[in-house]
Amino acid sequence: MRACRVGLVGAGGVAQRHARVLSGFEDVELLGVTDVARDAAEALAGAHGARTFVDVEELLAAGPDAVYVCVPPFAHGPVEELVIAAGVPMFVEKPVAVDLETAERVAELVERRGLLTAVGHHWRYLHIVEQARELLADRPVRMVNGAWLDKVPPVDWWARRERSGGPVVEQAAHVLDLIRALVGEATEVTAYGDGSPPPVDGADIDSVTAATLRFASGAVGTLAAACVLGWKHRAGVEI
Repeated sequence: MRACRVGLVGAGGVAQRHARVLSGFEDVELLGVTDVARDAAEALAGAHGARTFVDVEELLAAGPDAVYVCVPPFAHGPVEELVIAAGVPMFVEKPVAVDLETAERVAELVERRGLLTAVGHHWRYLHIVEQARELLADRPVRMVNGAWLDKVPPVDWWARRERSGGPVVEQAAHVLDLIRALVGEATEVTAYGDGSPPPVDGADIDSVTAATLRFASGAVGTLAAACVLGWKHRAGVEI
């Protein structure tokens, strides 16, 4: 069986990590990279002996077996639509979008096409999560507390709501996904933000947010997010 040929859309930090991992598999070939920043695409492709493509259309024309979509939150939507139209399985880095409309539109296209996809909520696949599932199998969950208390990442788009979606969408999405995997879906949410942006130029996101949740199972929970620390203080779930 020949190697699985994977194309990368995006050449930023997360794409670089995926490229390193993919290059470690004997049955995977990194076909090529495309990014709006041509220099970044060339550097990443060159580091792994891959090709550089001008755009997504040219990458898809090369016939990849799968595509990794590693773009900033605000760039989701058009890339996925092109990949779906080509019928190519894809892995999408989280968050899947900064707005619900885009996320639902892409989800509908995926379902209509019956396409194999995955999202980068990698906590789901940890061995310890499987152990947690086993421990919870015959125990009713009564309360779950999630938190992501961190700093502002060093990328200029992160502190702008229309570009990142804010800390809950861009960071605490991992926490929320793990809560959903272990506890189930939330049916009621009440949330507050402090209305005060972090001390970063152009910031308009909330520095801290707090939410209470009720789940379909009857369990209750909380989710706290902050981006005003100088380090990652906590990122996790307690049940």
